Amino acid sequence: MIKLSKLLFNSFKLLSLLLLSFQVFSNEAPIVVLDPGHGGSDTGYVNANGLIESRIALDLAQEVKKILDHSSVVSTVLTRDKNELISLSKRIKFIESHHPTLLVSLHTSTSQCESLQSTCYNIAYS
Repeated sequence: MIKLSKLLFNSFKLLSLLLLSFQVFSNEAPIVVLDPGHGGSDTGYVNANGLIESRIALDLAQEVKKILDHSSVVSTVLTRDKNELISLSKRIKFIESHHPTLLVSLHTSTSQCESLQSTCYNIAYS
């Protein structure tokens, strides 16, 4: 299991507070969908030490879910909770069916974010 760094942990505590603010102003419980990238036969990036992106992303998503669920202010859902390949179309249908307030797609590859529509945090593992 991956241990979250203090910075990452504090980031998700801040996220919980922001979602609580959303709830106060909207009278709705915010829904967060966490989408751990890849899965199953699609391993994603594998580093020189054999760390596999799909497993790291899943471990991270499960830890973040625990943190957010502990806050009792949000409803948190994972697109996958085991190492399985889920097609993009099934992920999209699943996500849309939950009407999330926030969608977080988790990846740990070496590529840089190119989209202006997203915020990218690169996490290095050795």
